[in-house]
Amino acid sequence: MKFAIFVFILITLYGGYLFLQNLSLKNELEKNVNTIQQISTELDSIKTQDPYRANTELKKEIDNIQKTFAQAVSKYESLLDLENPPKNIKGLDELFAEILVLLGKRDYSEAGKKLTELSGKIKHE
Repeated sequence: MKFAIFVFILITLYGGYLFLQNLSLKNELEKNVNTIQQISTELDSIKTQDPYRANTELKKEIDNIQKTFAQAVSKYESLLDLENPPKNIKGLDELFAEILVLLGKRDYSEAGKKLTELSGKIKHE
């Protein structure tokens, strides 16, 4: 009889231990599900931002800046060459100033057109 009581107490204690383990695992599972939901929401947000597209657009803009700036420097040097010996550059310096304004406004295509126009006028001089 003592053995039966001992086994009963042992089984009851083990059952209580398993019950507590089950509660602990359920709490941990709930925390993990919440974490997964939060990460999923953040991932969806990142996917909608599309950083690849933004980086591609920024790279294109940087390339435009570098290209048109190099052209502007080259044309300015050509303008300076026209001053020695002095030649009539009236209007060319104004066109160059207009190009710089366009570059400041990030209107690279129009600045490129004006640089081509300036290049033709410099060659004509």
